[in-house]
Amino acid sequence: MSLSTLPTELRQIIIEEVLTTPLSPPSVPSEVRGQNWFYPNEENKRRLSLDADDNPAERHPAIAFNKQEPWGFQYLPLLLVNKAFSADTEDVLRRVGRHIQSTLDVMLEDDGNFKASWLLVPPAATETECLDITIRTLECMKTFGAAGSENVPLKRNANTSVGRLLQRITSVGLSPYAKDRQTLGTQIRKLRITVVAPADMKVGGTEDERAPLAVRLSEYFSMGYFEDLAQKVNSIEIFVDDRKAYAFSSAKGSFVLEWSHKWRRDSAMEE
Repeated sequence: MSLSTLPTELRQIIIEEVLTTPLSPPSVPSEVRGQNWFYPNEENKRRLSLDADDNPAERHPAIAFNKQEPWGFQYLPLLLVNKAFSADTEDVLRRVGRHIQSTLDVMLEDDGNFKASWLLVPPAATETECLDITIRTLECMKTFGAAGSENVPLKRNANTSVGRLLQRITSVGLSPYAKDRQTLGTQIRKLRITVVAPADMKVGGTEDERAPLAVRLSEYFSMGYFEDLAQKVNSIEIFVDDRKAYAFSSAKGSFVLEWSHKWRRDSAMEE
């Protein structure tokens, strides 16, 4: 039986399932063709910066967004099938769109670059109920945003890339193509950041050893490095793999640590 011959109610249930189910992320950046990694203007300037003599300077880590299908065109196929499908899709989006959880996968490469893929995006709006960001640190845990990285220049630290990513989303919006002053940005009720440790670090070790990026991020939020985000983000939860490590709330223009969980080495070893 063709999907177009189903009753409208059943067809819309199927469409809703499609629109609310996150895509699977690419396992490595090379799964996406090079030309499909899009650098917003400000990130392009970072990676192609020039020195005082207009010669290519050291390349700074930058953030690129995946625009390859299916990640770049989640709603478009349903809207273009025919008028009936387009009407059904628009109806479903009106009903559940504001409740769709924004889901972003980020791969942190060993050169400090962020490769980001939207897995689920709600319709354009000035507010999202939940933004879920997963940061997969691949093999670069010990270099960027990690313990022992005090000698790494701040501009190359993964924490500052997280800050720029959040600044862009809250000030410009979810779309990588949006530019300053074109939108009002996005208010985030709950921000959830999950740091995934590399496979060889998942067994044993303390929290600092398993996911130092999560530890450093919590310190950055606590010390007010990202204070201006407190106007746009109501609460933050930071997870290490599947375990919650930190929780923050925004109050009086800053982030307040509400809860933290410190792992013991022996408890991590028991799992």
